Amino acid sequence: MGANCRVGKFTVIEEGVTIGAGANIHPQVFLGKNVKIGQQVTLHPGVKIYHGCEIGDHVILHANVVIGADGFGFIPQEDGSFQKIPQIGNVVI
Repeated sequence: MGANCRVGKFTVIEEGVTIGAGANIHPQVFLGKNVKIGQQVTLHPGVKIYHGCEIGDHVILHANVVIGADGFGFIPQEDGSFQKIPQIGNVVI
C-alpha cells in the first residue's frame, strides 16, 4: 500500500493486491486477489473489482461499479435461446 492511502470500513482487500499512493478507498469496497490500483485513485462506496483487474492512475469509480464481472457474453441460438460464451480476459483501465 502506497503512502497517504485511505481505506474505509468494511472494505475487503484480498491477497496480492497493490494500492498506489494517495488512493482513497471508501467503505464496503471489494478488491479481489492480485488487483492493482494506481496512484490517486478514488473508489466510491460499494465498488467491486474482481481478481486480476488493473486500475490505472487518477481513475474515479463511482458507487457500486463492478469491474471484471461477466459481460454480455451470449450468442443467440436458432431456437431463440442464448448460449453463454466464456469470459476469459481481465479488465485494464
